[in-house]
Parts: sequence; structure tokens; C-alpha cells
Amino acid sequence: MPVRTCIIGIGNSLMGDDGVGVRVAEELASRDLGADASVVVGHLGGMQLVSHLIENDRVFIVDAIDTGESPGSVFRFLAEDGIPMFRSETSHGISIPNLLLGARLSGSTAEVIVYAIQVGQVSPIADELSREVAAAASDVIEMLVAEVTEGAAPAIVDAAESSPVEDPR
Repeated sequence: MPVRTCIIGIGNSLMGDDGVGVRVAEELASRDLGADASVVVGHLGGMQLVSHLIENDRVFIVDAIDTGESPGSVFRFLAEDGIPMFRSETSHGISIPNLLLGARLSGSTAEVIVYAIQVGQVSPIADELSREVAAAASDVIEMLVAEVTEGAAPAIVDAAESSPVEDPR
């Protein structure tokens, strides 16, 4: 039975690096990810995204994060393992933990995998990512294409320093 997969990119594209999830989703929407995969440009998030967690078996969420690491650092983890300092906690309509909770209470059993990219520049600069975050976004796009089409979870590398980043799974 095919695995129904959805990629949701969340972010505020009017706030520089905070829009990285939207940028990733927009690029992935033009890629062939297979008949059982869909892409949602979630912009500021919100409860309307719950339906995507209910209707799919596997959901990837791409968002900006602020952990204090080097801009462009990439993190991949299961949402059930806990959600660290996402930008969505303050700038979006609903936080990822609350989105996940709403989906679980509505019957979602989807595996939820998060790709998070460390922000650098978060200020009113429409549709512009910093160099490090743009490079990390390109890497995440390729990682997601490989994971969705080939089923291969990638090794995550800190784009700023080329050193391994912990995958807390």
C-alpha cells in the first residue's frame, strides 16, 4: 500500500530567514515527488494544516528554528521527540507542538518528521534569505527529495561548519 506523504513548509516570507520553510515548499512543489506525495505552502501555519496531518501517513514539516547555532545549521527529528525553539512559536498562527496536538486529538497517526534550519537574519526583508540559510534550504530540498522518493533518511550536516549535527532520534 502506498505511503501518503505531505511536505508542509511554514514561515513568514516577509521576515527574511523566517520564510525558509515557505521557500523550500515552493521549490518542492515544482518537483516530481511521486503520485502519493503533496506539498503545502503553509505560510504562517494555523489549524487549517491539521487536515494534512490527518489525511497522510507521513508528514514532513520544514520551518525556521532558533537554537543559537550557526545560521544554516540543519536539524532533522521526529516531532514526537519534542520541539525545540521554533520561530513558529512566536511568529505564526499556531505553534508546531499545538498543531501536532490538534492533529493527534483529531485522530492523526501520521509519522511527523521535522526539518529545521537555524535562522540568521530575521527582519522585514521580503523574500530574501541570508546566504547560509539559502544554501541550507537547497540542501534540505535535496534531502527531502531523496527521503520522499527513495526512503533514505539523510545524514545531517551543519551547512555553516560542515560538521555533523545531532539527530535526536
